[in-house]
Amino acid sequence: MDSSLGIGGVVPMPAGHTPQDKAEELRFFLHRYQALRTRLAFGPDGEVTQVVAGSGETWVEVHDTDDDPQKAAEALFAQWRATKYDYEHEFPMRLAVMRKDGVATHVIAMLCHIAADAVGVGTMLRELHERDPVTLEPKAPHMGIQPLELASWQQSPAAKRHTDSAMRYWDTHLRAIPTIRFPAVASPPASGRFQQICWKSRAMLLALQAISVRDQVDTGPVLLAAAAVGLARLTGANPYVAQTIVNNRFRPGLSDMVSPLNQNGLCVIDVADITLGSAIDRARKASINSAKFAYYDPRARDELLNRINAERGERLDLAHFVNDRRGMAPSAPLDLPPAPEEIIAALGETSLLWEAELRLFNEKLMVNFDEINGEIQVTAEADTHYFALDDLKELMSKMEAVTVEAALDPAASTAVSRHMAGG
Repeated sequence: MDSSLGIGGVVPMPAGHTPQDKAEELRFFLHRYQALRTRLAFGPDGEVTQVVAGSGETWVEVHDTDDDPQKAAEALFAQWRATKYDYEHEFPMRLAVMRKDGVATHVIAMLCHIAADAVGVGTMLRELHERDPVTLEPKAPHMGIQPLELASWQQSPAAKRHTDSAMRYWDTHLRAIPTIRFPAVASPPASGRFQQICWKSRAMLLALQAISVRDQVDTGPVLLAAAAVGLARLTGANPYVAQTIVNNRFRPGLSDMVSPLNQNGLCVIDVADITLGSAIDRARKASINSAKFAYYDPRARDELLNRINAERGERLDLAHFVNDRRGMAPSAPLDLPPAPEEIIAALGETSLLWEAELRLFNEKLMVNFDEINGEIQVTAEADTHYFALDDLKELMSKMEAVTVEAALDPAASTAVSRHMAGG
């Protein structure tokens, strides 16, 4: 996507803190977490190697402004977001302090997403605040696996067996699914090819809660089933095939690691001629298998895809992704489910939050789920050469409808037939 996907933001400077305090925090982070002192080396053959520095120097920027310091800080963060990292020479963490009239007012922080993810940032902040307030020494040694240790294990026979098992799972599904799933639209737009929409629904969250209490299931598979049935109703394509973004931190020793630990899982669900309750159950089983086989050497998966593409004579269409970004522990089920009339009444609150053009997008369709302020937010990104913008909006509506229908009557049909176009 031609971006380092920097994560972070702007926060007010804590009372009494100075730029020197921020430099001390940066020192703490770099000493404690190998990922934050890792850079990339690029070989002549294109191979990329991670290089962990044993020593080095970096800095905290200090900016003075005569304008609104909040706006000035946000402008600096936007500038950082637009500036790709120098992966070979720059450490992954950027830190700055904004001052006005000599007083530090805001902290600007950004991490290159190659080095850390949101859960890793949570570990960093927790361990920072656990330091002794006088000596600033850590409460305890960092218990998460460090990247060098993980890289060593990933070259072991046990890791190879893990990859082999995952590739057998991928191989079985990749040989059975249709190669072409999303044909090009007849009249693609002349401009604005890549689009993003964000849509919110309280009814969808209430329906998830109702299903969770009634069936004692996690809400993640319900959202996955909504995406599967909603897309099938829109396009007729069945079985549903998506790459899911799997957070591998559920694996032993990885929960507190400061490093990205997401990999793509493969999820295949047949939703034709069954009830919505059955679709949710199939989504639950598929999501478990997707996560189980989402830890592997990416080179092995690339080799497998190339081999199957050659054998089938067509390139497999795997350009649909689903990302449940609600965290490792979505909101707990309620003791009492929302009433059906409450769910139905909330449908009137559903609205489109925004639509925007993307400069680049490297897939055909991506659906992201968030839970914010008592609502489910669905952010969808699409290549409109394959999904018209109106179809993207219709997909959002269908996913909401599937979730509400399942909450009101799990015996209701998916309304997906094997005789539909693409099925």
